[in-house]
This record gives sequence, structure tokens and C-alpha cells, in this order.
Amino acid sequence: MADTLQLRRRFFRLTAINILSNLTVPMAGLVDTALLGHLPDIRFLAGVALASLLFDYVYWSFGFLRMGTTGTTAQTVGRGEAAEAYRVLYRSLLLAATLGGLLLVLQVPIAELGFSLLSGAAPVEAAGRDYFFARILAAPATLANFAFLGWYLGREESGRALAMSAVANVVNVGLNWLFIVELGWAARGAGLATAASQYAMLATALGLLWRAVRQDFTAAREAEARQAEATDGLAEPGARGKAVRGDGVRRAEDGGGGAARWLPGWRRSAVFDRAKLVELVRLNTDILVRTLCLTTAFALFLNFSSLLGTAVLAANAILRRLFYLAAYSIDGAAFATESLAGILRGAGKGDALRRLNRLALTTGVGFSALFLAAYFAVPRQVMALLTNHADVATRAMALAPWLVPVLLVGAAAFVYDGLFLGLTAGRALRNSMLFSTFAVFLPVAALALCLESNPGLWLALSLFMAARAATLAWASRRLLGPT
Repeated sequence: MADTLQLRRRFFRLTAINILSNLTVPMAGLVDTALLGHLPDIRFLAGVALASLLFDYVYWSFGFLRMGTTGTTAQTVGRGEAAEAYRVLYRSLLLAATLGGLLLVLQVPIAELGFSLLSGAAPVEAAGRDYFFARILAAPATLANFAFLGWYLGREESGRALAMSAVANVVNVGLNWLFIVELGWAARGAGLATAASQYAMLATALGLLWRAVRQDFTAAREAEARQAEATDGLAEPGARGKAVRGDGVRRAEDGGGGAARWLPGWRRSAVFDRAKLVELVRLNTDILVRTLCLTTAFALFLNFSSLLGTAVLAANAILRRLFYLAAYSIDGAAFATESLAGILRGAGKGDALRRLNRLALTTGVGFSALFLAAYFAVPRQVMALLTNHADVATRAMALAPWLVPVLLVGAAAFVYDGLFLGLTAGRALRNSMLFSTFAVFLPVAALALCLESNPGLWLALSLFMAARAATLAWASRRLLGPT
């Protein structure tokens, strides 16, 4: 009973902090939507929505830098391998820097390919290009932030992830107002604001890392002092001055040169260990496939929307923002599940892991129900905040009931994602998403497009969420055992 209560406290503490952190992201997006949606020309809102599809691919294709880092870090923490936890971060940051540099070099080919595949009127595409080339400037910072967020979550330090997100989104909101409203830069201004916010976020992450390093070194010195007291009078002369590294964190006093004098756990041979790198690549490849399928489903949803007309695209873009707002709150429980599932797996606590899964599912579905109740209490007021185009608002309100199945069933899918990421069970995530995207979503969405039915697109999205939840629930029985 005591263990259950402690697990609940840890879970809800992490969930609360994660929700605060996650909500800052869609809130900044809602500010983008509201400011662009109130401009005289709706093409800026539609253009940013279209360009955002490219970033769904460009950035979230590398979402494994966050997701893979969380589960791997959490399991090392559960096993008490603090030095290896730092090495997980170093590997992720090196990969992020490499990939971010490549994105900057290849930004023009990416834009040309992306906009040639997307469908939008010429003015809409022009606005989308302005947004794309401004926001892509932050590619290295964005990918590095993924790694830092995953690492802090894996260490059960959601407060630091909250600080990163809060700084980024305060900067983003402030610059959005300056660039879009005051300077009139429209879509380009929205992209520049987002780019600047990512560099502010990275600066915050580095400052928090320095604090974490100092705290870990301080903990090592305190452990040394306690060990010295325990062995006082028994140890050989000079033994009290030796460093105690019970948690495996390498101290600067160890005499390591170069980076090892400042970075805990740094040892080149350990960071670039072949077996660890192969394991990292395998996990990240599975997560990459999973993420590409997910972004493909949402990209097709919005691209098919654009083929049904600019007003349909704008209405679905607004509902998509509301969906993301709810999803980020549900992900508070999913991220807590990632952190704790990895730690519990590393510590070999199977019973606690099953209790965590039940608790997370109940919480996720409950959050989605609360969000839906809040929206349907004041739908017109919510739409008025997002756009002053009456036809777009009317379309969005008529389609809003589709948020009910998408969110209620989707909540279970989000939580299962967190569980499998924490357990680093990438193959199951990959297989579930492949089936849900290509065997369920794509056929229904294609039929809806042929019938020129926007409700049909929402049906496809609902079935997509249901397939994800069902397949992951089935796979969890093998990983967790009987409940």
C-alpha cells in the first residue's frame, strides 16, 4: 500500500509539472494562430499551417532525440548508473549537432521538395516559404533541445524541462507580437519568433546542465565525507583524500584531462562504445519509422484538407490546434509514464510497472474528458479567440464533435506511447504505427478525399487513434504480463 501511494505521488507530481511544461508549447502555437488569424488576409494563417507540415517531418522525424533519450536515461537511473546517464546525453547531443547542421545545409532542397509535394494556392505557398526559411535557422538548437528535454525527463527532473519550455515560449509569444503585429512581418515574423525562442531554450538548457553537474559533484564530495567518517581510524593513511564515486559519476579531481575535467562520466571510449551506439541506432530507427508514420497521417490530413479548399484547411488547422492543446495536457501523463516506466524497468519492479500503466491510462482519459467538457461549455468564445473569419469559425464549430472520439481514444494511445518509450520497446511502437497508418488511416482518408468529405477525414483520424490504442494494448500484455 505504501509503495502504491508513493508511486501515485511521484506520478502526479511529474504529471503536473509536465502538463505545465507541455501547455506552454500549444499556447504559443495558439498565439501564432490568433495573431495570424486576425490579419486581413487569411493566406498567412493557411501558409503557416502548410509550412508547419514540413516541420512536422523535418523536426519530428528526429523526435527520437527526445523519446529515445528519455527511456534510455530512465533505465540507467533505475539501475543506478549515473555516469552512463550522462553518456546518453552526450551521444544524443552529438547526434543532434550533426543532424542540425545537415538541415541548415539542405534547407533549400528540403523546401523545394516539400512545397512541390504540398498543395496550396500560390499566395499561401509564398507565406509558407517565408515562415519555413525563418524558422529553419534554429534547426541545431531545436534538435539539441529535444535531447536535453529527454534527458531531464529521464532523470525525473521535469521541473527543468518546464523551465526550458517556459523560457522558450515567453520569448516566442513576446516576439510574435513584436514581429507580426508591430513590425507587420506576418508569416516570416512568426518563423523568426519561433527560431529565436529555440536558442533561448538551448541557453536555458545549458545553464541547467551546469547546475546539474555542480549538484552531482557536490553529492560525490558529500559521499566522500561520509565514507571518510565511517572509515576514520581504520583506513590507510591518505585514504580519506580519495574520491568516492559510488554513483559512478567521474569527478574533476579524478585527474581526467580535457572534457573529463568538466563533464561527469565523460570518457571517449565509453561515450563511443560500439555496443551502445548500435543499440542507440536500432532504437532510434524504430522510433523514426514510428514518428514518420505519425507525421505522415497528420500531414495527409491537412494536405487533403487543403485540396478541399482554403476555408476547410483553415478550419481544420484551428481544430488541429485545439487537438494539440489537449494532446499536450494528456502527454503530461504520458511523459510521467516514460520517466517512471524506464526507472521501474531498470530497477526490476514489474508489479509497480503494471500499477503505473493502469494509473496512467485512467489519468489520460480523464484529462481528455475534462478538456472536451471545457471546450463545449464555451465553443463560440474559444473560436472568437482564434479567428474573426465567420465562415472559418462556423466550419470549425460544426466539426468540433469529432474531437470527442479522436481525443478519448487517442488518450489511451498517447499513454501507451509513453509506456513503450520508457521501456525502449521501439519495435512494438513501429509495428503499431505502420498498421494504423497504412492499413487504417490512409484507405479511409483517400476515400474521404474522393467523396470530398471533410467529416470523412475526421473519421479516418478517429479510426487511426483507435487502431493505435488497440494494437499497443495488445502488445503491452506481452511486456507487462497479467494485470
